[in-house]
Parts: sequence; C-alpha cells; structure tokens
Amino acid sequence: MLQKNKKIILYILFLGLIGFMHIYRIDQLPRGLNVDEAGAAYDAFALGKYGVDRWRESWPLYLINYRDGQNILYTYLLVPVFLIFGTSIYTVRSVIIFSAFVMGICGAKIAKKVFQSDKAELLFLGMYAILPVFTITLRFGLESHLMMSAATVMLWCVSKAALEEKGRYFVALGIASGVTLYTYALSYLCVPFFLLLSLLYLIYWKKVRLRNFFQTAVPFALLAAPLLVVQAINFFDLPQLKIGVFTFTKLPKYRSSELTLNLFLKKIFGAVFHTVFYDGVSYNSTPKFGCFYYLSVPFIAVGLIWSIYRLGRSIGDREKCSIAVFPLFWCMAEYLMAGFLSDQPGYTNLTRMNGVLISLAIFTVEGIWITFRRLKLEAKWKKTVAVILASAYFVSFLAFAGYYFDGFDKDAYPYKWLFFEEYDKDALQYLESDKNEYRSAQIYLPFVYTYYLWWTKANPFETNISMEEMGADPEQIGRFHMSQGHNLNGEYLFYRFGYSEPEIELFRQWHFKEHVMGSYVLMTDPFGNPEFFRDNCVLSDEVTLQKAYLDAKDDGKALLYGWLKLRDQKPCEVTLELDDESLQAQVISEQLEENGTVTFIFELDYEEFYQSDKKLFQVFCEEEDGRRCCAQREILSDGE
Repeated sequence: MLQKNKKIILYILFLGLIGFMHIYRIDQLPRGLNVDEAGAAYDAFALGKYGVDRWRESWPLYLINYRDGQNILYTYLLVPVFLIFGTSIYTVRSVIIFSAFVMGICGAKIAKKVFQSDKAELLFLGMYAILPVFTITLRFGLESHLMMSAATVMLWCVSKAALEEKGRYFVALGIASGVTLYTYALSYLCVPFFLLLSLLYLIYWKKVRLRNFFQTAVPFALLAAPLLVVQAINFFDLPQLKIGVFTFTKLPKYRSSELTLNLFLKKIFGAVFHTVFYDGVSYNSTPKFGCFYYLSVPFIAVGLIWSIYRLGRSIGDREKCSIAVFPLFWCMAEYLMAGFLSDQPGYTNLTRMNGVLISLAIFTVEGIWITFRRLKLEAKWKKTVAVILASAYFVSFLAFAGYYFDGFDKDAYPYKWLFFEEYDKDALQYLESDKNEYRSAQIYLPFVYTYYLWWTKANPFETNISMEEMGADPEQIGRFHMSQGHNLNGEYLFYRFGYSEPEIELFRQWHFKEHVMGSYVLMTDPFGNPEFFRDNCVLSDEVTLQKAYLDAKDDGKALLYGWLKLRDQKPCEVTLELDDESLQAQVISEQLEENGTVTFIFELDYEEFYQSDKKLFQVFCEEEDGRRCCAQREILSDGE
C-alpha cells in the first residue's frame, strides 16, 4: 500500500492536471459553440426563464432541437447553473467539465477495485489526465458526450454491487443505468444489453437475489418509461402527449432510418478503428496523436485479452467472480451497437461511440499493469522499463498539450461549420441601436438561428418560430436572416475565421463598408439611401415600394428587383437612369388586375451601377392623354 500522504499528494496532483487540461482557455478552445451546444444552451435558458424550449414546448422529455431531437440531460443540468451563475460560455461548458472529473474519479475507483491496489487507482487517474481523447471530447458541451461519464458511474455501481452485494448499490445501478438513457439516444441499444449480461453473470455467481434484481429493474424501468412513450409516439406516429408540465415530444423528423444491419461487421471494425486510433472528425480527435497515443494500442489489446481471459476462467469456475468483466461487457455492448448504426461512411465516429472510451481507458491501464506484472526482470530493470514508459507518455503528453493549446484550432478549422463564437457585443449594440439609420435593413447572419437566439436571449414567445412551418429550420427571425444569398442592399455579419474569408473579400469588391470587430466583420450597405430600399417606402401618393432587392450574380451582373403597390390599377413603366443612360425594367404585370401589385426586374452591370453619379428610379403611369411620371426616387452612393 502506498503511504497515505504520498497517495493524497499524487491524487491532488492528477486532479489538478485534469482541471488544467479541461478548464484552461475553455472559452477559446474549441473556438466557438458547437451547433448542438448552442441549441442546448438556448433551450436551457428558455426553460429556466420561460418554462418552455425554443419551440414553446413545456419541459420536453426529448428536445426537438433541429427537428430531429436532442437528449435532455445536459440541457436540464444547465438550467440551475444558468439560474445561479448566469449565462456565459463558461457556464455552458461547466457541466461537461464537471462530468470530466466524475469520469476520472469513478474510473480510478474501478481500477482500484479490479486490482485491489492504490497504485492501479493512481495509474488510471494519471493516464486519464494525459490521454488526448478525454481532453478533446470533454471541453465542449455536446450533450451526447455525457454518455461516457454516465457509463463510468454505471460501471462503478455494478462493481460495488458485485463486491459488496448490498441493496443500495443495486438501486444505484438501476438509477445510473436509467440516467444514462438521457445522455444519448444510442444508449437505448447498449444499456439494456449491458445490464442483461451483467445481471446474468451475477446470477451465475449467486450475487443477485430476487430483491436485488427488482432493486435494479424498478428504478431503471421507471426512468426508461417516459423515453419509451416518446419512442412509441414517434414510431407509431401518435399525437404528442402532455402530462402536467412535461411534454412527450413528437419529432418532425424521426431518425429511425439511421439504423440498419447493412455492413454489420464492417461498421464494427470501423467503430474499433475510430475509437482506438482516430475518427477523422477534427473536433473529436487528431491523427497526430491518436485517441490514446499510439503507444497505448498494444496495452489496450493486452487489457482486452486479459479481461476475456478473466471472464473465461470465471465462467469455468477456476476463478471467483471478477469485476474485470464489466468493462468488457460494456465494450461488447457498445461495439455491437455500432453494427446497427447507419452504414454512411464515418458514421461510427467518436461522438456516437463515446461511451466505449471508458472501457478502452480501463483496458489501457490493465494492459500496462499486467505487462509489468508478467515481466521476467529483476526489480531494478523492471523499474528502469517503468521509467522509460512513463517518460514516453510524459513526452507525448507535453507534445500533445503544446499542440492542442497552440496549433489544434488552426489545423481543425474545417469544423467551423459546426462551431461559431458568440456575437461581439459591439455588433449587437450596432445592429440593435435606435441611432442606427439602417435599423430597418435586412441583416444576414453567418450561421443557424440558434446562435441568434442565444446571442439575444430572445423570448421564445416572440420569435415566431412555428411548429407548423417546420419543413426546414427557420431561416429568418424578424429582419435577421440565416439563409445564404447576396442581397446588396442588406448588412452582413461574417465570422472572421475559416471559410468566411473569401466571402469577406467578395463583399469588399462590391464596395461594402467594412467594420472589423473581435471575432466578426460587419459589412454594411454601400448605398446610403435606406429610404429607397426599406420595406413599404412611400414614393408618392400613388406608389408605394413594398420591397426592393439588389442581388449579385456570378458573372458581374446584378438584379435590382422589387414590388410596387399602385393606388390605381393602371399600366405602368419602371425605369432606372444611370447618368445619361436610361434602363427599362421588365415589368411582370399579371398580378396588376388582382391587387394592384407590380413586380419589376432590372439586370445591371454592378460596377457601372455603383460608380454612376446619378441613379434615378422612376415609375411612369399610362394615362389616356399619355405617359406621366407618378413617382421617382434617387438612389445615393456613399461608399466612394
């Protein structure tokens, strides 16, 4: 046994290292909020303040998110955090940081139970602190990544139940297993299988009495029941159900099609590769170091083989009940689950397989422990080998830590389509200021609507997001657009990093005014006459400009188009004078007889249009005695 003081010092040291790797620059790495992270954060804010999610559903038992569902545990844990500490990127990621500590401590306790040694406990904790996969995946609040921590608690509970045979540990096992179901929907496949294997094994060893079985089964069934109702509603296309404040959610898009038996074994092999080596998803892992460092791969294999060996000896009555089998059972359940997943390339990535990582970490420690136990060397040589191995891991860790906090974000920038930083405060103040002359202009944002909701902390009852219009995710909230396209009389907020740089350069070519902020560039309309471009602009007593757009095309041309409302239903002609040249619009007048609305379209050379000194928009109405100018407005440029 280690000296108590020495163990405490090392324990604190390793916990401090875990804290550093998971907290240092947490607001910057990974840069920005993941799309699901932003969705969970806003839903938590809305539930805490208004009692509904973004779709105005009261305390849903499965979140709608982007129409295809999201697990609730992370969001529900965020609600009290936000209410106590407020909303920030720190509080959004506080739950995943807490789960990282839970996983490390419970995993260390499992290792101690397997080998009945304080050294094994410290070995796990030290390895967990430095392994790349746990740093990378447990630094942002992706709700499904809670599964690995919940699974670790579940493994600790079943180990305690097997060793001590006390009812409270069987109850804890049932609760931990049920709670795991709320971390990730894929756990529905592997948790019941794991419980079945574990309980059968304990029954074989007469470790489970009838009351113990019910002590596990009852809390698990009670926690699983609401999710079974949700699945039944969606699978059988039943109406959404509400009991009290809780909503049993009907999803617009049910993802059962993502399960298939096609390529069963290939998907399992793919899952093994993605979890042992790397998965190709830049925000989950890096090929430079692998998930566990490549030098751990032989130890994972040794630990796996040793666990299978212990299972065989145990079932053959040559060895007593071994808790080393439970990480093996969980590993089997996870990889079996992979065979049922979609056969899309790369689908069995670390996010979907994150639960198995605790088993692989335990196998790593088991492999190292067994290898050194079986080495036929004198004590001094065995110590030398241990120092060499520890040095190799330490050097690998230093290289990884330096890379993660310096080069990882730059190398992994393609993940920017899933990660965006919160909006700069000065951008929000500019766009929402009453003094902003473009306050009525259309604003185009670079990403999905949840970032706007989170940015503004919008009231879900005022955002006009409608369940009836959910053919697709919302592309507009008020005057803020999240859709693509180039409307040259709008304002654009661009993310400064990654793929948006070509877009920024394009708008520079179009003479947009550039306002550089911390993480964003605001590009504002080069035409300083919002009176013309704004909605429902009165050009005269007879003509109202309902909407007008100036859109760029790829060939250097632009389209100026819009809708006019005429007081009297009469034929009209729409023209645009550019210096000495007069252009006549194509007028689509089929609607004229219905409601007095005229659609006009001009095709322009953008450079000529922008650089012309005079841009006079005119509407001529046909009268019995000839043509009369019934409205005109000059379009001004102030970007020169």
